[in-house]
Amino acid sequence: MNRVEITRDTVNARVKAIQQITKTQVFVGIPEDKISRNNSDQATNAQLGYIHEFGSPARNIPARPWLVPGIRSSARDYMPHLRGAAAAALDGKPDIALRELNAAGLIAAQSAKRMMASGNFVPLSPATIRQRQYARGTKSMRTSEKQYLALIRQGVSPATAQLATGIRPLINTRQLFNSVTYVLTRIP
Repeated sequence: MNRVEITRDTVNARVKAIQQITKTQVFVGIPEDKISRNNSDQATNAQLGYIHEFGSPARNIPARPWLVPGIRSSARDYMPHLRGAAAAALDGKPDIALRELNAAGLIAAQSAKRMMASGNFVPLSPATIRQRQYARGTKSMRTSEKQYLALIRQGVSPATAQLATGIRPLINTRQLFNSVTYVLTRIP
C-alpha cells in the first residue's frame, strides 16, 4: 500500500492549483480579437460563424451547425484532458493542469474545423454562388463556381453540382475557417 504524506506546503500548492483551475474556462469558437475580415464591409467572422451555426431566416440562410456538433463529436478525445487537468490541480500541479486544458481546447477547436470542412450541410443555392460572382466580379470567378453554375444551367441539382465541383458551404475564402480557435479565460 502506498503512503501519502500531506504537509502544509503541499496543501497550499493543491489549494492554489484547484483555485486556478476552477477559475479557468476553455472557450472554443471565434474570439473577439479574431473577428476582422479582409473586406471590412462584410459581417465579422464571429457574426458569420453564428449565422451559419443557427441560420438566418431573414436572410434566407439555413442553419449549418458546425461548432456545437464539432465540439461534441470530439468529447471522447478531449474529456481525458479535462480529467487530467482536474487530477493535476488536485496534485498541486497548476502548470500541468493548464497544459491539459490547452490540449482539450486544441482538440475541440480542430474538431470544429473538421466539421466545418466535411459536414453534411444544406447545399449552397445558385443565388449564393451568383452573389459571390457579383461581389468579386466575373473575371475573378473561380473555376469551380463557373462549373457549378454551368451544371445548374444543365438542370443538375445544387447538391450534385456542389459535390461535383468541390464547393463547400462554410468554406469560401477560409477566413472563417482560419479564425476558429480556443482560448483559456481566467474569471475573477
